[in-house]
Amino acid sequence: MFPAVTRAQAWRTGLGNRFHSYSPSRLPQTGDLLVWTNNGAHAHGHVGVVVAVSGRTITTIEGNINPHRDSIARKSYQWTGSGPSVPGKTFRGFASRF
Repeated sequence: MFPAVTRAQAWRTGLGNRFHSYSPSRLPQTGDLLVWTNNGAHAHGHVGVVVAVSGRTITTIEGNINPHRDSIARKSYQWTGSGPSVPGKTFRGFASRF
């Protein structure tokens, strides 16, 4: 089940030490949430649930991913550079379960 995150910025900042800003050297684990904020509207954003980590490839399940915002899909990202890229969004980091 996907969390309904309408205020991604407030949600991620309320996690305290469970939120980890993006760093190429710190990988998320299965069950963690990747967090993006919308460009130009930092109160809203996007999350993806990490379902697998293999080397530097992070696989997620995400909702609202197509132009009609009505699809759920598996996506994979390379954990390099400035982090996972989603058009129109800025990657912030990930939230750990614990």
